[in-house]
Amino acid sequence: MSDIHPAAEFFKQCLKAGDSPEEATAKTIRVFGPEDARVARIEAKEEIRKIYIMRDPPILVDHELAEWYPGPSDDDRYWPALRRFLLEEKDWDDDSIRDLDRSSTQVVSRIAPPGKAEIKSRGLVVGYVQSGKTANFTAVIAKAADVNYRIFVVLSGLTNSLRNQTQERLDRELVGLSPGNWLTLTDARSDFGGAIPMRPDAVFSRAGSNRVLAVLKKNGTRLRRFVKWLEGSHPDIRRNSAILVIDDEADQASINTSKNDAERSKINALIVRLLREMPKAAYVGYTATPFANVLNEPPGPESLYPSHFITTLPPSSTYFGPEKLFGRERLRGEEEDSDVDGLDMIRDISDQEEQAMREAVLTGECVVAEALDQALRFFLMATAARLARHGEFKFSTMLVHTTQRVHAHYLMQSALKKHAEGFETRLAQNESELHDELKLQWNSECARVNPQEAGCAYPSVSFDQLAPFLHDVVKQTKFVVDNYISPARLDFSVPGKSVVVIGGNTLSRGLTVEGLVTSYFLRSSTAYDTLLQMGRWFGFRKGYEDLPRIWMTGELKVYFLDLGTIETEFRAEL
Repeated sequence: MSDIHPAAEFFKQCLKAGDSPEEATAKTIRVFGPEDARVARIEAKEEIRKIYIMRDPPILVDHELAEWYPGPSDDDRYWPALRRFLLEEKDWDDDSIRDLDRSSTQVVSRIAPPGKAEIKSRGLVVGYVQSGKTANFTAVIAKAADVNYRIFVVLSGLTNSLRNQTQERLDRELVGLSPGNWLTLTDARSDFGGAIPMRPDAVFSRAGSNRVLAVLKKNGTRLRRFVKWLEGSHPDIRRNSAILVIDDEADQASINTSKNDAERSKINALIVRLLREMPKAAYVGYTATPFANVLNEPPGPESLYPSHFITTLPPSSTYFGPEKLFGRERLRGEEEDSDVDGLDMIRDISDQEEQAMREAVLTGECVVAEALDQALRFFLMATAARLARHGEFKFSTMLVHTTQRVHAHYLMQSALKKHAEGFETRLAQNESELHDELKLQWNSECARVNPQEAGCAYPSVSFDQLAPFLHDVVKQTKFVVDNYISPARLDFSVPGKSVVVIGGNTLSRGLTVEGLVTSYFLRSSTAYDTLLQMGRWFGFRKGYEDLPRIWMTGELKVYFLDLGTIETEFRAEL
């Protein structure tokens, strides 16, 4: 049993039911009397305060919202189910679970108790590209659902691929873990555009015991349709329904970019309208590139500016970010011996190859040039090495990103497939020249990246160890185009796949490319936030931390070095 005063335990349970501290105090007075209620509030506040000792993640906060959420408990429904899933099904370690628990608790504590008569909280969570932002907002939704937030709207990027991927993940990690307790207004196949399952009053009235989830693409038609659906509900029902809006990739489309002070940009105006229609609406944006969110416009009642809190998610030690891959400049005041060098995983695409590849896009004569051939060979060997090391892999992926032109993606797919077929034939014939070339390349790569320095717990795999698996890997590798016109999209629902994916914009933001080993990247940008989001190679590489490689131009490499420096400076100042 806990040593906490019974009145304090009652007070905490009121908070867990969604009451504000004032409401919890009033209820405690009625049950225990004013003196015990005063002691209860002091004790409960002190216990809750321990959660918010400002370690990781650092936070800027309006303290009027602080100290209402007592944290999760074992008898909750949604967070314990998610925690078990991450431990047992996704093999998260205890430290990662602890970090997620702490950071998501911080966020929930800042969005205001759902029992308040009015909620207008606005917050921003700053993560890293491919660093676990989705895991964090999934945990936030689970914990908010446990304390009686009832309606959850996730705004998920601009592409069907990203929206569908987010929907599938939330269906698996929230809805599927508590069957019968969720009403879903969207599914993995359709956004809020088909037949609406029921009227909003019927949905909200059922949300007393259930929770409601909608995952929407940031598309004007979809958002307008959803807002009109909300507006069709009775005002009294809306007034009693606490809604949490999660804005994934909050720097994209959500920002007010209108130069006319009297008129907001379309998506921003629709999000503001959605929040205005719900008297108890909390909004939390998630982004890895917060420049526009923080610098775009001042706080105000018609603004998405994070006026109540900004929090940064600390990167895991196992995360591959710009600094780890590309290094950065030493910041002012840093010790001379501080490590700012990146891992030796970046390989050059020559100016001549870059020019030839760009001309091939225009002429329609795509070829597999020297660096692309080297990248493909390394990917196939690295995939074979993962088989030799572990006996299996869930996914092994290579990303080829050369142009936005969709017709060129299919030409590149054809060229790569033909090239791989020739490679497979030579392997089957046991060509000694090819064997020597591959062994030389593999040994050279292994000498440049030490597994232990990359954070890998496994020793290097020799060429002789991977060679028996190589032919089967080549035979099983698929070449897939993913762009806005491709009928078949990336599918990570069935494990055990080796895939080379060729694409453009659909691969350059938000979408998680599972098991990414090798990238061949030509596309450029002058905007740092756009460039950072293109880096699908950032993320976690558990069990093959020594194997990722990126082929890019020298100019791009310098851009990413600068980006690592700017990002570190910005987060330190934030």
